Amino acid sequence: MLLVVGFTIPQMPWEPFISRGWPNLFSNVALTQNLTYSVPVLAPLWSLPVEVQMYLTLPALYLLYRRWPTTALLIGVGIIMVIAALIHPLAAGRLTVLLFGPCFLAGLAAFNVSRSRAPMLASWLWPIALAAVITGYLVIQIAVPTMHPPALGWGLCLSVGLLVPLFREVEAVWVTRPAFYVSAIPTASTWRTFR
Repeated sequence: MLLVVGFTIPQMPWEPFISRGWPNLFSNVALTQNLTYSVPVLAPLWSLPVEVQMYLTLPALYLLYRRWPTTALLIGVGIIMVIAALIHPLAAGRLTVLLFGPCFLAGLAAFNVSRSRAPMLASWLWPIALAAVITGYLVIQIAVPTMHPPALGWGLCLSVGLLVPLFREVEAVWVTRPAFYVSAIPTASTWRTFR
């Protein structure tokens, strides 16, 4: 972020660079733009504060779920998150993480499903299932243009979260080996495993 401002890189490629001052830059570095109404130094960085705030919230939800591992708890938390997300725009423009809370709940739903059900579907079916969910999302978006846009996103995330644990992991070396090298910083022991 400091380099973006230092080299006067515009927020969007087609816009001129606008200096917004030190408080705005500090808010960007602290990842609190959505709390201070600051403008992201680069447009795609709008989501970083939301992600960090969710990473602070998810461990608490996980610990709560570990203490009371019931589907009813997840449904209750989901209802509270949806209500908070719907009320949020009426209450304040800050803490936009509430708008995305139902999306992040999909991870807990996936964890819940994975505890009670073994993966039964072949991994090669995963791209087809994902394409079907995205197609369903687009069809609903076109068919019901008045539908609340965040609700569509919440449904998409929940669908993916519930589907993920149903698929077995990929075992094809031609997929796992490149994925390993792209996604991990290999250590000496992991290098030996994948040679």
